[in-house]
Amino acid sequence: MILNCREQGDGPVVVILHGLFGSADNWNAVAGVLSARRRVVSIDLTNHGDSPHADDFSYDSIARDVSETVSSLAIDRVDLIGHSMGGKVAMAVALERPESVRSLVVVDIAPTRYPPSHGEIFDAYAAVEKAQPSTRRDADAVLAEFVGDAQIRAFLLKNFVKGSRGYTLRLNHRALADGYDTILGWPDLNAEYRGPSLFVRGERSPYVPDDVVPAILGFFPRATVETIESAGHWIHAEAFDEFLSVVSGFLNTERSA
Repeated sequence: MILNCREQGDGPVVVILHGLFGSADNWNAVAGVLSARRRVVSIDLTNHGDSPHADDFSYDSIARDVSETVSSLAIDRVDLIGHSMGGKVAMAVALERPESVRSLVVVDIAPTRYPPSHGEIFDAYAAVEKAQPSTRRDADAVLAEFVGDAQIRAFLLKNFVKGSRGYTLRLNHRALADGYDTILGWPDLNAEYRGPSLFVRGERSPYVPDDVVPAILGFFPRATVETIESAGHWIHAEAFDEFLSVVSGFLNTERSA
């Protein structure tokens, strides 16, 4: 399946994969800076953004969609960046198709299973779909019944778009809810990616504790782990300059090696 993507810049190719409920737009600021020296391809993952929908979710299938999309652009090898769920997709691409990945950057996620934590968001999207609100303000009011944090609601509202028949959800929340257990998990992959790998975690985030580092090294033996102080899960937004410094330094080093 060919996914929707945005391209900018010229040079070595960097592919960016967003997280659950997100889209390529979430990474516009990072992509804009990186595109000064690179060709940046930001992808809407399956069931997200403006990409096609699919009933089934698996990391293997989404990784295949990403690889097919990159191949459709006549690109052979990439530096691959993935955040959260997109980081798991990026890891799957590197492990299953290592010849296509020049280097790997995984942002605040690890190759392990996580406990459920998004039930209220799935309930909120189902309620919005049922209510069929005519304005973004009305949609926000529905979301507020489930999600108290205004910043999180603003992020979720990016999936509420105006079309020819009024406002609709572009996110396939039903398929994501059905596949949520798979999203939380990690596929049974008997493989290693021996290319250069950088795992960036937020100091205030619970997603990459020290006890999962051995699992990271088991799949990615050349991996280094960098911690961004005072950042949570959304490192690229919460610590923009520090994040770019770490990632750009890694990409520049690997490019010149």
